[in-house]
Amino acid sequence: MNENPRFPGHSTSRTFVFGACSGGKMQDLVDYQIELGDPDLNANYPKIGKPQIGTVSISGNDLKFGEIVNACLYHWVGYGDCTQLLKDAHTTLDDPSRVFQYKIVDVFSKIMIRARTANPSFQLYVTGYIQFWNHDNPQCNDISWAPSYKASAYLTTRLRKDMNDLVDKLNDQINQAADALGGSLG
Repeated sequence: MNENPRFPGHSTSRTFVFGACSGGKMQDLVDYQIELGDPDLNANYPKIGKPQIGTVSISGNDLKFGEIVNACLYHWVGYGDCTQLLKDAHTTLDDPSRVFQYKIVDVFSKIMIRARTANPSFQLYVTGYIQFWNHDNPQCNDISWAPSYKASAYLTTRLRKDMNDLVDKLNDQINQAADALGGSLG
């Protein structure tokens, strides 16, 4: 990206810093991924420099999306209880006190404050999650991705809809958090 001629200015005037961390949780982002200073692109968590723009996708790991996929679909080593993990995630998102949403707002705020300390015109682009499945078509009801030596985990329309509903609820909270932040720092 540094050499891409479609971006304005000379390539030496910009540094693309890829600070994404698969598996990270919201607190990891705050603790490790938004540190000010000159970027060291070989570091596990490069400093953010003077960012112009940032994109962020957060909170799926806080809801244990990876564990849900393992427990509900793959049944790899150490998988948990699919039903309980889904229930716990829904309970977190359905909490009327909106604690989880406020955590998202807090992380967005910290990103904006730190980045705008280095560059007052910094812009943050917030992304959501795509649904996992087509949950209306019963074609996959008899499909399992679990290894043959494990118990089958079928991709029923009910399971697919439950997982998609979870994504929709999370996206609603992310959207509301971004809207709340946009009004105060946008």
